[in-house]
Amino acid sequence: MRNEPSYHNNAKSLAMLREKQPKVSVTEVYAQMMLDELVLNQRVKQLRVMIDESLDKKDKELFLSLSEEYRQLTR
Repeated sequence: MRNEPSYHNNAKSLAMLREKQPKVSVTEVYAQMMLDELVLNQRVKQLRVMIDESLDKKDKELFLSLSEEYRQLTR
């Protein structure tokens, strides 16, 4: 007989691992999604203001940097 773990042992190990992992409720996932969306929206608003200011100051490097971040976030 070979010295390899059997399918049964692998399945049992996986089941035990899953039991140890914390349970996450749908409410927790939804709450995290809402928080992520709020943070994203706030950053986009902040970037718009900063982009406008960089244009007013004619700061090309800052404008390009901020506008690239804005593009990445609003894809």
